[in-house]
Amino acid sequence: MELEVKNEIVMNEKELKKNFPSLDLAYEIAIDSYELLIKRIDALDSRLQNMLTFSITLLVAVPTVAKLREINFNSSCFVLGISYLIFSIVVAFYARLMGNIKVLKVKKIYENNLHLNESQFKHDIICWAQFDQEANIGLLKKMWELSVVSIILFALGLGLLALWVAVAVRV
Repeated sequence: MELEVKNEIVMNEKELKKNFPSLDLAYEIAIDSYELLIKRIDALDSRLQNMLTFSITLLVAVPTVAKLREINFNSSCFVLGISYLIFSIVVAFYARLMGNIKVLKVKKIYENNLHLNESQFKHDIICWAQFDQEANIGLLKKMWELSVVSIILFALGLGLLALWVAVAVRV
C-alpha cells in the first residue's frame, strides 16, 4: 500500500520549529527505526533459513540412515514424523516469503519532497516512517509467530522420528 503524505497547509520553517521543537531528534529516531527493524527482520529470516537447511538435511538423512540400518518404514511414527518435518519446512518457507520490508523510497522523496524546506521535509519523512514502522513490526510479528509454529512442528517431527528409530523393527 503506497501512502502519500499530503499536507493541506505547508508550514514555513519558523512555524514548524515552533510547533515541533524536537523535529530534528524525531527525524533521527525515525531514520534509525528503519535500520533497527530491518536488522531484526534479517536476523529472524536468517534463523528461518538455518532451520530450513537443518530440516531438509534431516528429512533426507533419516530415511537414508534408516535404510542402511534396515529399519522397517511401516510405522505411523515414521509417517507422522516425516509429515511434521514437511509441514515445518512449508511453514518456514511461507514465513520467509510472506511480505516485504517497507523502506523510504528515494523516488517518492525526489518527486514529492525536494521542493520543501528542511523542517517540512523532516516532518513528512517522520509521517511516512510511522506507517512503514507499523507495517514492518506487523511483518516481524507474523514471521516470528510462524517461526514458532515451524519450530514446534519440527520438534514434534524429530521426536516422532526418534521414537520410530528407538522402537523400530529391523526388516
